[in-house]
Amino acid sequence: VVFNQGEEGTSWYIILKGSVNVVIYGKGVVCTLHEGDDFGKLALVNDAPRAASI
Repeated sequence: VVFNQGEEGTSWYIILKGSVNVVIYGKGVVCTLHEGDDFGKLALVNDAPRAASI
């Protein structure tokens, strides 16, 4: 787990190798991110809690 839904956004990530699942409480895995994808920017830029767990 990189971070959990609801946590404060303090970092932005880019996947260099491999993949990660995006999980939302009550919905389960909603998508999978792969090499070259980024995640975490919205919570960081908007000073909002994380919308999903990674």
